[in-house]
Amino acid sequence: ESLGLTVKTILLDPGHGGRDPGAKANGVTESKLVMKLSSMVETRLKKKGFNVSYTRDKDTFIALEKRTETANRRKVDLFVSIHVNANTDTSVSGLEVYYLDQARTKSAERVAARENGVSVQAISDLQVIISDLGFTTKMKESRELSSDVLNSMVRHVKSGGFTARSNGV
Repeated sequence: ESLGLTVKTILLDPGHGGRDPGAKANGVTESKLVMKLSSMVETRLKKKGFNVSYTRDKDTFIALEKRTETANRRKVDLFVSIHVNANTDTSVSGLEVYYLDQARTKSAERVAARENGVSVQAISDLQVIISDLGFTTKMKESRELSSDVLNSMVRHVKSGGFTARSNGV
């Protein structure tokens, strides 16, 4: 609302799943944890009157292209992909938020390919699909919402007495 958006339907995308478990640390698997987080997010969103659905509701693999197809087929207002990353390097820390946009550098393409378990060519192909589907009209709003979400997360973590560093949008 603060951004002037009229959002009614939100598609939650619990990242990874099935043969792609995502990050693993301390006995926790990302694909299972984000399912639980998605359920918590759904509860809060529904209390606020939003319609909520999922790209997946069990631990199954869904290709990146199918996730975006689902968003378009259901004509959702927002697509929120939830991930929890881990790193064995203890000097790496912080919070970051991503939104769907075209990769602007080769490095961004490589990160997108690694995170989504696909080739760099598949990411390049996806960028054509993104353009074709008209996502560009929502880029500014997505970027602004991502920034608001990140700032809110950092404030919330800090208010709990924890150290939090923003790694940006």
